[in-house]
Amino acid sequence: MKVKRQQRSLEASQISIDILTEKVEAFFKRHPELNSKSRFYPENPSSFAADKSGSERDVILFGNTFKSLMTSGVWPLSKIRLWCLSHRFKDYVEELFPDISIEVIPREELFPKRKIPHRVHDLGSPFDLVYAGRISAQKNIEALIYTCFYLQESGVPCTLHLMGDFDDHYHEHLGRRVTANYQKRIELLISSLSWQVVPVIHAKKAATEWINYPFINPVAISLSSYFCEDFGVSLAQANQERWPIICTDFGGHADIESEQIIKVPYTICSHLPEVVISEMAARLAQFLNQQAFKKTTIDNSCKTSLSTQSPSYLTIELLDKARRSLSLRLGKEAEAVALESLSTFADSVSGSWVIQRIVNYLGAPDPSYSVVLFDCDERETSLKDRQRIKKAISEIPQMAKIHFVSSKNIFYKDQINILLESKKVFLILDEQLQEKVAATLLQQVGLAKARIKYS
Repeated sequence: MKVKRQQRSLEASQISIDILTEKVEAFFKRHPELNSKSRFYPENPSSFAADKSGSERDVILFGNTFKSLMTSGVWPLSKIRLWCLSHRFKDYVEELFPDISIEVIPREELFPKRKIPHRVHDLGSPFDLVYAGRISAQKNIEALIYTCFYLQESGVPCTLHLMGDFDDHYHEHLGRRVTANYQKRIELLISSLSWQVVPVIHAKKAATEWINYPFINPVAISLSSYFCEDFGVSLAQANQERWPIICTDFGGHADIESEQIIKVPYTICSHLPEVVISEMAARLAQFLNQQAFKKTTIDNSCKTSLSTQSPSYLTIELLDKARRSLSLRLGKEAEAVALESLSTFADSVSGSWVIQRIVNYLGAPDPSYSVVLFDCDERETSLKDRQRIKKAISEIPQMAKIHFVSSKNIFYKDQINILLESKKVFLILDEQLQEKVAATLLQQVGLAKARIKYS
């Protein structure tokens, strides 16, 4: 059946985009001193209905910032001011596109906290762990399930609630994957574990309703490492209600200030082998069990307050020049971004290089370690394999970034760069392949012998 011409093509995160668009519009109305004439939202289809007179516009970039800037040649504008919602997004934009400045709209301006007492919780009494949003591999739901399971195993009285609709989107920035039925995968995972209290999957509620569900001592949680994670609407809603929060120190989550918050590493990804997800989640559960919720603030006051001066406009020609400069460095592979195929772009050497640079900005600046694994798509993981993986993970500091590199990809240039930047490289390979890989890393790549660990 033909799709109606006037029907909107919706983004996977359209609900959040619509909410944030409304909040941003209200923000500019509250601040006439910014002299904003009109706004343009590249990720919101309705924005393209605006006039094409080439007037001065404030361009609001949400999570798909990289793609938006790489396709900015089609923007019907002449002078622009760029805005985003995350300081880590700002940092990577200004690094990749020199001479381009971008402003940040403070979180508190969009979701001010209610003047109510914050909820105090110590993880010792019964509570609900609440995830709200897309139930998607992009949000690392397996990590949530395993973490809650291991918390229960260690005596923490928690129940996991998943509130949202399933989708089959995967982490495109990690390359192409075979699409699978994600709902079936999650339901099978839950049914395979011996729970004390089984997780509850709720039908999607309206964005303004889920927060009012009668939870028991709710704690909001998100272990997302989504490449477009620039804000986190459900966490902002929970923060408004003064819920405690557990979230990854990644992207827009880094800007969250709360009376009670635990920020955790972002290295548990849905695309890792299940044995790795399980072991990483067990380690995270142990870490959470030892933590107390902490009040956090951002050191630099300029990061949380709005500038009293109206930002300057830049010409679209200046942005065109910056985009062209990056495109020339990336080569032909940059076409994949314009064709909306980030996964194809990520499978190229230059694409993987630039994406890794972006992820380095989105994550916390902690030291990185690498674990080189056998090809888990080709054979089953044995008990001995699991023990080796567990041993390697146990030797890496809790807050460190961990790169899991498959043996089938290890000698691509971008993967070699990851190994060279790692403090330690753990090899978990079959004996014959392990000797070959170690010799190549030592003799041809130039990796110091002291940095290679055998598990």
